[in-house]
Amino acid sequence: MIGDMSHNASSDDGESAAERLLSLRGFRCEAEPDWVTGKRPDFFCSGPAEFWVEVKTLDEPIETKRPGEILTWLNAEASRVQNNGFADATVSDDANKRDVVAALRLADRALAQSTLKRPPRRTFVVIPSDPDYARFVRIEVEAEDGLEIFHCCESISGKYGRPIIAPELRYDTPAILTTQTGEKIVRPVDEIGFFDDQMRLGLELERNDESFHIASVMRQGGMWLSRSKSRIRDVISEANAQLRSGRKFRRIPSLVLIYQRGLFMPRNRVFFSALLGDDAVRYSISSSAKAIKLEDQYFAENGVWNSRKNTSTSAACIVRNDEEPLTVHNYWAQDSLPKGLMGGIEYVPRDDGTFELLR
Repeated sequence: MIGDMSHNASSDDGESAAERLLSLRGFRCEAEPDWVTGKRPDFFCSGPAEFWVEVKTLDEPIETKRPGEILTWLNAEASRVQNNGFADATVSDDANKRDVVAALRLADRALAQSTLKRPPRRTFVVIPSDPDYARFVRIEVEAEDGLEIFHCCESISGKYGRPIIAPELRYDTPAILTTQTGEKIVRPVDEIGFFDDQMRLGLELERNDESFHIASVMRQGGMWLSRSKSRIRDVISEANAQLRSGRKFRRIPSLVLIYQRGLFMPRNRVFFSALLGDDAVRYSISSSAKAIKLEDQYFAENGVWNSRKNTSTSAACIVRNDEEPLTVHNYWAQDSLPKGLMGGIEYVPRDDGTFELLR
């Protein structure tokens, strides 16, 4: 997500929501205590524990207008898909209603193929940048973790694109294209454009027992992912200065509480990356090599938190569209926030750099 941060009416709404949440969790909230001079945190909380809280609100970005229209079309046409499942969508600003209808028709066909001898690891629908809407092609790729199948309108240029939410492929991976006439063509994945997401519209499909629906939408090019991280990093850096000021008067843990509302919310992975660093591949050259690890992710050291900065912040909690809180504790914090204060999902670091999941 991208857009400007506001600390006016929307911020006041966030502070009111934060005070309600904290009160429900059993805390007394003293707003901007007058016994703190200079920058003041939004709340001094007492009760089951004492800690500082700084509240930040991230606004709906202006740039979501066009993708929001496409999401509306996808939702309106979703009933065309008779088979159960859901899709994560990648959309470009050039996508139109014809692309939506074509993609959902292909999605229905793909979800119906549940009797394959070897089910794919991932299933995609792609409307390329230059589609021939009357012709279709099926593409199979053997990724390192399993088979990927693409159902596509045929590309006039032979370039298809692949959603960036999928793991990267090796350059020497072959792709098998099957045309409507049954002809099979083998091409390297880089020749068919599988190292970027240059497409009009893409869907990553999952089968389940629910009626078909669109679970999420991301802008083509991954722009929201990187900008979401930078916005989260900005507000946490700003909050850390206010929390540090409060800690001069009372040396207790501190929490950044972020409220975000809108159609396009950052996934958990984006929030973790904003805090801990960009996704990284770990190459261990000695037994002493270390990395921060969360489930199957490793993080570089360019997050808003590390051993040299923002150590006054004990944890960050994000509440998206009034859903349950997600709290991540700072591995490098000077003072640890007690576990379980906010409820919801919680990640607490262990000494070895991994995280414990609490609910």
